[in-house]
Amino acid sequence: MRELQEKGEKPRLLLHSCCGPCSSSVLEYLLPYFRISVFYYNPNIYPREEYEHRKREQLRLIQTIKDEAHLRVTRSGDKNASAEIPRDKSDADGLNSVDSTLHEPEAAGTFGAVPSDLPAVMTIAVPATVSSTAVPARKEPAGSEAFCFNFPFVPELDTIDADYDPEHYFAAVKGLENEKEGGARCSVCFRLRLARAADVAAAGAYDFFATTLTVSPYKNAPLINAIGEEEGERARVAYLASDFKKKNGALRSNQLSKAYGLYRQDYCGCAFSRPSQTEPS
Repeated sequence: MRELQEKGEKPRLLLHSCCGPCSSSVLEYLLPYFRISVFYYNPNIYPREEYEHRKREQLRLIQTIKDEAHLRVTRSGDKNASAEIPRDKSDADGLNSVDSTLHEPEAAGTFGAVPSDLPAVMTIAVPATVSSTAVPARKEPAGSEAFCFNFPFVPELDTIDADYDPEHYFAAVKGLENEKEGGARCSVCFRLRLARAADVAAAGAYDFFATTLTVSPYKNAPLINAIGEEEGERARVAYLASDFKKKNGALRSNQLSKAYGLYRQDYCGCAFSRPSQTEPS
């Protein structure tokens, strides 16, 4: 990491994101170091309306980050950054317009598409020549940085969306429906998403892949990192190990979520964790 910074290089990182609030502080933290594609793949989320709501909030956050950075940089007089940045479509036209935008070809350079020829999700690790790495120490925000993004540059940030695929999730956790939260069912869910992220990162020739999951105080970061490393070895792409909740990372995500009015859900996303315990038919 330090070598890349000294060379002025920014590696490409595919960041699996579970939701906008969790991604907020993670993006703030990582964007100075990486060119990032946010990968929204969460087949566990139920029902469909909840999935789409979280996705819209993720897109809104990303556009806000880019818009604010662009405005700040141009106001500072950096002529090299004065060109208009690519603008993602908002959700102003409703749910269908968001879906159609996300699944269009990458013509405008804003949204990507998941390669159609990816292999099925696998769970067995195989030896590889790449290794995991770890993120640098978090710097505490201060002063005017306390409740907003303060990038002195226009970040290199785009998104990749995957189709809503709940059948894949329900098939993966079959027989584990009654497991307690944080147990075996969650481990399968972590692997399902990280395996897909590893495959997409490898297919897209990314330097690293990572996940926002470790920013949650309720998630087992060592377990998530172990799964990420195994899937990285299998797919032969480096996994960026993390525990984003540390150094006030979780607190920072709460601050940013409140500052930008992000929807903050009250359950992890799956049908079995819903407060009402309403299960799908």
